[in-house]
Amino acid sequence: MIKIAIDIDGTITHTPKYFSHVITGQMAIGNEIHILTGAISNFYNGKYKEGNYESPIERISQLKSYGIYNWTKLIMVVRDKQFPDIADGKGEYCRDNNIDIIYEDNLGYIKSIKKISPNTLAFLICRDGIFNDNGLTGNW
Repeated sequence: MIKIAIDIDGTITHTPKYFSHVITGQMAIGNEIHILTGAISNFYNGKYKEGNYESPIERISQLKSYGIYNWTKLIMVVRDKQFPDIADGKGEYCRDNNIDIIYEDNLGYIKSIKKISPNTLAFLICRDGIFNDNGLTGNW
C-alpha cells in the first residue's frame, strides 16, 4: 500500500479532472489518499484555531464540486502564518503518517516537507507539468 498526500489549492484546483482520476484509481487499488491542505487561522474568522482538522465541511464541498468523492483522510493544517508554520505542519503530517508521495504546488512547502520528512517523495505541480527533483516528468 502506498500513502499519497495531495494538496488542494493550486494542485487539485489546477487540474481537478486529472486528480479526480488519480484519486479514484489509487483508491481502487488499495492505496491511501490523504488530502492535505493548509489554511491561515485568521482566514476563517476564528472558527479554526491552530491545529489539524479532519474533514472540514468547506473543503468537502469543494472536492465534491471537482468530482472527488472518496479519500482516506482530509486534513486541514491550520497555523498562524503560511511560512514556515503551514509548510512545517504539512511536513510533520507527512513524517508522522508515513506519507510516501506528496503532490504540492508550493516549492517552499516542498522544501520544508523534504527537510522534515525526507522519505516522502515530493512532486511539484506547476502550470506546465509535474516536476520532481530531477526536473520535468510530464505534461498535460
